[in-house]
Amino acid sequence: RLVIENLLFFSDATTRLDASGSIAGLSTEPRYDLRIRQLSTGYESLKSYTRNVNLPPALKNFGRVDLSGRVLGTLADLTANNLEIVTQSATRFSGDLRATGLPDVDKTVFDLKISDLTTTSADLEGFSEKPLPPLLDSLGLVRFAGNYKGTIRDFDIDGQFVTGAGGGETDLALHFNDDFSFARYRGKLVMDNFDLGKVLGDTSQLGAVSLNLLLNGEGFQPDTLNTTLKGVVNKIVFRDYEYRNLQVDGRFVKRLFEGRVAIQDDNLAFNLQGKVNLNDSLPDLDVTVSIDTLNLKNLKLSEQNIGLSGSIVAKFTGKNLDNLRGRAVLTDFILSRDKNRYFDKKIVLEAQQPGGGKRIL
Repeated sequence: RLVIENLLFFSDATTRLDASGSIAGLSTEPRYDLRIRQLSTGYESLKSYTRNVNLPPALKNFGRVDLSGRVLGTLADLTANNLEIVTQSATRFSGDLRATGLPDVDKTVFDLKISDLTTTSADLEGFSEKPLPPLLDSLGLVRFAGNYKGTIRDFDIDGQFVTGAGGGETDLALHFNDDFSFARYRGKLVMDNFDLGKVLGDTSQLGAVSLNLLLNGEGFQPDTLNTTLKGVVNKIVFRDYEYRNLQVDGRFVKRLFEGRVAIQDDNLAFNLQGKVNLNDSLPDLDVTVSIDTLNLKNLKLSEQNIGLSGSIVAKFTGKNLDNLRGRAVLTDFILSRDKNRYFDKKIVLEAQQPGGGKRIL
């Protein structure tokens, strides 16, 4: 057993160790009980000292790393309490850690109690073989506090986050593939005043969103999406109008949605049940909609004071009169414009494309 008292060690231009404690089992499996007041190092130095550990080359992004805390156990079952990590880049960490399975980082199970984790997408670039999604850049500085348990690709995470686009909380189980390009997920996502327009690069149309959703599915991109959603969008800003109380309960498969959407807003109140398929070149809709309130001017969708209410049962394919096919039935239909009002008990609309360039409406 090696006992260390106030060790001060310098190795190269970047490596410095100030520690006390003990190391047992030096000839077999070292067991550490160290109080590290300061450990400073860089990627190249760390790589030379941990030759059996497969360190991600992306650690170069961090520059010099300063670490302090209490380290206990063996490399295969390591605990670090009151751990503080500060890098030359934006990344910071404070909390407690237990790692079982080192030196194989890919198979190691991490149990983290995170007081503060701060990073940016630039710091994480290179941990995946493929480039990270560009939308991550728009998040800016990301801060998280909570819990993480699992491997680097298969883990549970819960806590609160704050980004340059807004904040929220999460309680999710995620499983990524080898290059982090695809994932399965299950759990809860809450967002508070999250700037969706900033993240998606469309601030002229979209603004802040607040939501509380349960998720269960896989994929993040439209071509791989297969997930169920249930919950409420407390607010979402579209064209400078703040929509409130949007409820959703359904399933997305690529660009197809099947389920129920309802909203109770002062200027828009409806209940939609059915299927909307945008996977093909022509949209395909099979929906039943009950509209209580629709005020286009207040929604900033029209300069004219137009209102609409009624029930619609529609099944059609197409996106304009040249390719529209199907049938829609409107009942108790009310159309208003300023002081004028039109009512019809039942309206049936049909569109056919018999061929030869002909169409029947």
